[in-house]
Amino acid sequence: LARCAREVAEWKTGDRGEFYGHVGEPDEVRKQMMRAADLVYHSLEECAAEVERDEVGSVEEMYLPKRDLHDAYSAFALEEDLPSIAYNQFCDRVKNGVGDYQVDDTRTTRLPGPGQESVWVGLTLTDRGRWLLDGD
Repeated sequence: LARCAREVAEWKTGDRGEFYGHVGEPDEVRKQMMRAADLVYHSLEECAAEVERDEVGSVEEMYLPKRDLHDAYSAFALEEDLPSIAYNQFCDRVKNGVGDYQVDDTRTTRLPGPGQESVWVGLTLTDRGRWLLDGD
């Protein structure tokens, strides 16, 4: 305890440099903590990116099948040697908000045609997400 008090006193007087100088900015530390605590968040950070209409050639490029995002997440969990959650739980977690990702019901739709594939609107896979999905 005495050593701790001495080190704090030295830091306060400016004799020892920065207190925990190796720690990053608060936003950076928050992201690191979120990645460590939440596999869904970490996988979204690695595998998905938000996309706006003016960033793509066609509207279809704004649609990311929910199954594809879950499959990329499952491959990510397997690669990281961590447990994964079921498809429905994953979709609920994403819909209810994961960290900085706020995907509500207005960001989901069903594509017309056979099977009416359920998609996320405004999300796309990153290069890593595509790589995990394709298994290459």
